[in-house]
Amino acid sequence: MDAGLTERRLFLIRHGETAWNAIKRLQGHSDIPLNENGRAQARRHGAKLAGLIDQPERWHFVASPLMRASETMAIIRDCMGLPRDEFATSQDLIELYYGAWEGKSWEELAGETPALIKKRFRNPWDTVAPGGGESHDEMQARVVAWYEALPALTVAVTHSGPTRIVRGHIAKLKPDRIAVLDSHQDKFLSVTPVGFNWV
Repeated sequence: MDAGLTERRLFLIRHGETAWNAIKRLQGHSDIPLNENGRAQARRHGAKLAGLIDQPERWHFVASPLMRASETMAIIRDCMGLPRDEFATSQDLIELYYGAWEGKSWEELAGETPALIKKRFRNPWDTVAPGGGESHDEMQARVVAWYEALPALTVAVTHSGPTRIVRGHIAKLKPDRIAVLDSHQDKFLSVTPVGFNWV
């Protein structure tokens, strides 16, 4: 980074709501668009950021390539008076892959494989979804590497999993704490190397 580590500033945004969020279905890598509430959330984020960032040309804008994150970023940029589609994407920002669990609710899964889902809620960090699901350790490795290499001034749109990883990394939390951190869609995080707060 050209600026020192202490000058790093990140606005970390979870994508807006989707139809699957509204009915609590696991999305993972499934490419689900925003619903109308999600688009309204993105517009509110864009309005807030327009008041917080006075020189957007100095900032790096990046999103997960999944539709719900990229659409959120496009709406944010539009509300900031910036070209909608002129932002980078990064596979490192993609959500945890839930394998065979994608598209299902925890209630449905508990009916199908109750012992495995009980194990998952007892130990969410180390329980990996069947069907090639990604582990939290794998997600943590890619997200932390992305965070450590960030340009000094960044706006990023991602998913609940990566936002938890960044917060846990900064706060030096244990994995069991990281996995259960809250993750909002109606507000976003202002992040510095020493902490974060919701905006």
